[in-house]
Amino acid sequence: VTTMVFDASSASSIGQHQIIPLLKRLAQEDPDSNVRRRAMRSLRCLATQACDDSDIHNACWIALSTNDIISFFVNSIRTDTSDDDDNDRDAQIQVCQALSCLIARLEDDALWPILETSLQKRVETTNDVKLIASACRCLQQCVSKSPWRRGPNSFSDMFWMRLKSSVQTSKDVHASVSDLLHELATHEA
Repeated sequence: VTTMVFDASSASSIGQHQIIPLLKRLAQEDPDSNVRRRAMRSLRCLATQACDDSDIHNACWIALSTNDIISFFVNSIRTDTSDDDDNDRDAQIQVCQALSCLIARLEDDALWPILETSLQKRVETTNDVKLIASACRCLQQCVSKSPWRRGPNSFSDMFWMRLKSSVQTSKDVHASVSDLLHELATHEA
């Protein structure tokens, strides 16, 4: 397994505009799930850093628009993954965390319904409570900021059953499910 570390000096030698495309390719195409997970974690870290900076166009993000990276993350959350592979589940958690950070910058209205239905499907198709918690935090952000304005009736019975099951089996999801339910109730009123 090859470990790639990106710091300021390696960014200069690789070329700042090449880091994100390289990480995206590794996250999508590498046959090793550990490499995919690490690449996705690096992208999440870069997204989080970009959101924390007052200037979104820091060195690594110059060649890539915010909607492009959000589209990448949305497509990643839409991709079916095995619940048997810890690395793939962790990569999906990284995607949810990145999207939670970037949602405030989403300008493409066409992505909102795709993102929300993809997160709903992710909750419906996993038993992993950490992934459910991350998806719920991201959904809560979506409901808060989306012009699409979905209410509680927009979600499937399977979604609600999966939330119920996860809350009953793990306290780790209580806060994220509670925040999502509060946001949905706020928009329903």
